[in-house]
Order: sequence, then C-alpha cells, then structure tokens
Amino acid sequence: TKAQNLITISKTGNLVSDLSVDYKSSLADTNGYAAIRIDTNAEVDLKNLNIDANFTAIRNRGKLELNGNFSIETKAEWGHGILSEDNSICNVDSETCLNIKTVQASSKGIWAIRNAVVNIASESSVRIKSNASYGIHLENHAIVNIASNANVYVESTGTPGILVYSSTLNVGGNLECKGYISTISNVNDCYINIENTACVYFNNNTSSIIIGFPAATSNPNILDIAAGARIAFEKNGATKWYEVQSDYNYQNTSGTNFNISYDNVESILNVANTNSWQTAKDVIAEQEQKNQEEENNTSLIETANLLNYQAQYNKALSQYDSLIKDARYKGINLLQPEKLTVKFNEDSSSDLSVQGKDMSSKALGFTIFDWQTQGDINKSIEELTSAINSIRNYSSELGNNYNIITTRQDFTESLINVLTEGADKLTLADMNEESANMLALQTRQQLAINSLSLASQASQSILKLF
Repeated sequence: TKAQNLITISKTGNLVSDLSVDYKSSLADTNGYAAIRIDTNAEVDLKNLNIDANFTAIRNRGKLELNGNFSIETKAEWGHGILSEDNSICNVDSETCLNIKTVQASSKGIWAIRNAVVNIASESSVRIKSNASYGIHLENHAIVNIASNANVYVESTGTPGILVYSSTLNVGGNLECKGYISTISNVNDCYINIENTACVYFNNNTSSIIIGFPAATSNPNILDIAAGARIAFEKNGATKWYEVQSDYNYQNTSGTNFNISYDNVESILNVANTNSWQTAKDVIAEQEQKNQEEENNTSLIETANLLNYQAQYNKALSQYDSLIKDARYKGINLLQPEKLTVKFNEDSSSDLSVQGKDMSSKALGFTIFDWQTQGDINKSIEELTSAINSIRNYSSELGNNYNIITTRQDFTESLINVLTEGADKLTLADMNEESANMLALQTRQQLAINSLSLASQASQSILKLF
C-alpha cells in the first residue's frame, strides 16, 4: 500500500496552527504524497508548524498563507519542502520565518510549477538548504516574487541555488545565494528581474547569473537589472560589492549561454565598486539611512492642515509653559528650580529637602517651532518623546519624596495621639473616686467642728459652777 497524505484540506477557511508533524514512510515516491495537502480552490492559513517528513512537506494547489515560524525537513527523494502547482498561490507573510532543509536528490526547497505564484513578503525571512537539488525551482510559467526588505538565503550543493525554467523571478529584497541563479538552456520565456531595491549576494567561484540560450531566437530569455541594485560576488574568499549605475537589459538570442560572474561583471555592467560594504545587511542599512536623509531634507508643502497643526503645536507648548508658571503653592513652585524644606521635629534637626526642577519647554529641549522639512517634524516628535521621559523621571522622584513625607506625617500624627493619651491618663481624675474622697473629707471636717463645739460647751459648763 502506498503512503497517503497525512492531512488533506479541501475547504476554504481552515487554519492549521502550532502543530508538530512527524511523518515518516519508506514508500515515498514521485506520486507527490505530502504531510499537508491543500486542494484546488481551498484557501488555508498555516501558522507555526514543525514538519519532519520522508517526502513532500506541503503540497499546495489552492491559496496558502504562511504566517509565524516554520521548520521543514524532508529526507527522501522527491521530498520537497513546499510544492506549489497548477495556478496556486503561496504567500509567505511579513515577519514570517521559514526554514527548509532537503536531503535527497530531486528534492527542492520550494518548487513552483505550472503557473503557480510564490510571494515572499517584506520583512519575512526564508532560509533554504538543499543538499542535492535546487533551493528554489520555477517551472512552466511560475512566478516567484521576493519583495523589498525580504531576506532570502539559498544554499545548494553542486546545482543552481535558483533554477528558472520558462518562468519569472523578481528580486526586490535581500537575496544571498550560495551557488548561482540559472535559466534552463534551449527553452523560452525565462525572465530574471533584479529591481533597484534588491541586494543580491553570490557565493560561487564560477558563474553567478546564467541566462541560457533560447529554443527559438525570436523568443529570447531576458535578464533585467535596475539602476540602484546592489550586487556582490564572492570568489575564493574575496568579495566585490557593486552598485549598478544604469539600467541593464540583456536578451539572449544566441546559441550559447550568457553569464555574469566575479571575473567579468565590470566589463558587462555599468557599476560603481563599493568594497566598503561587507555584508548585505550593511548595504540595506546604508540605503535606509540614505532614504531617511532624503526624506528628512525634503521641503514640506505648506498646506492648510500643516499650518493648522503647527499652530496647534506651538499653542500647546505656550499653554504648557503657562501651566508650569502657575504651579505655585504657598510661595513655592517645584516645577521651577526652587527648594522646599520639610521639618520633621521641633528642633529642626530632622528634615527633608525637595529640590524643584525647571520643567519649562525650553529646559526640556524644545527647539523646533517652524516646520520646513519632514526632518523638522521628526525632530519635534523626538523632542516630545524625550520631554515625556524627563517628566516621567521627575514625577517618579517627586513621588518618592511624597511617600517619605506622608510616612513621616503618619508617624508624627500617631506619636501625637500616643502622647495625648498619656497626658490624659496623668491629668484626668475618676469623678466617682474623687467625689467619695471629698465626701469623706467633708465628713471628717464636720466631725472635727462638732467635736470642738462639744468641747467648748463642756468648758463653759464647768465655768458656770463658780
């Protein structure tokens, strides 16, 4: 019994996510069985997959969206990483990381065939390592588009890294090919287009770009390289970086192959040698900086909206400064460089000094009040961000001081309550007890008076005897 597809998806709207597929079989052959198969007209999203299979990992005949992190390894002959065929579409979405490794002969990393389209989006990363076959194979009017700022690395052993067979390859991003790009000889409709945003790095000791001779000279195979494209050639450890100075178009109508390599590039293309670059990332970073500088130095058109926004911005800064000046309490403004001293005991031996800070717009570093270029607006945004950070830091400092003062206030209030209670215990009397004492004293006093009165009467009685 032949091995069958592990997962077959035939309806639109399916999502396969966060799945690890381990699909082994010794019966894999050229019938194209796959771990995941998407049928014609189905629209499927795949996200975060780990596929380890003896044969093709993903076979696509519908519309496939790849998003997230993918690790694909195939270990048998004709075991392709992604096989997209028959008018299908495969989109490698932005910020997707796709790693494909193939081992056996005739196993392609990405194989697009029969009008299939593969789109590799900006900010995505595709890394293909093919041990015995092509990293990317385009055949029978397929199209592979590598968008600007996409990163694609292709490594193949002994064969082209990318093979274009009656198909179209558009390179607008960063492509590093450890091998070479080649069209098939004796066929027509081969087209390689390297756009002005492309940065292509070839690591090969012989040819880097090969345009095969056509089957019919009236239908040539074509190579287009736009001015502004960056191309690097490495040979025996030495690297040459070039920036293409003018558009280049070559149409092979001859009976022999045409190639561009490390040795002949300067005689074929109008290029500027820029050996200061070391890697493709250096080129991209330099271009981004150049684009940013050009954008910053472009004068703004004074539209009604722009003038209105600028007026609102300056008015907000003016009101902010007024608010800072009005933040005064009992003669002290801590949003100005003034000082507040808080005393914690009666002899002023314990206190806390709170130093105010100038938080006016000028002190916070606002300098741009008239927008002339995009750079002025970017500078204002940077100043706002810096000011917000400064205010937050000072707010945190004031918050710490406030916590200290509040803690000492709570302590002092508690101490006052304790001392008051103690004083009350020392000075306040029990009314019942004191009333009893007073009554006893009054009784004693009355008894003493009565005793004296009786004694006086006795003495008078004795005197009457005489």
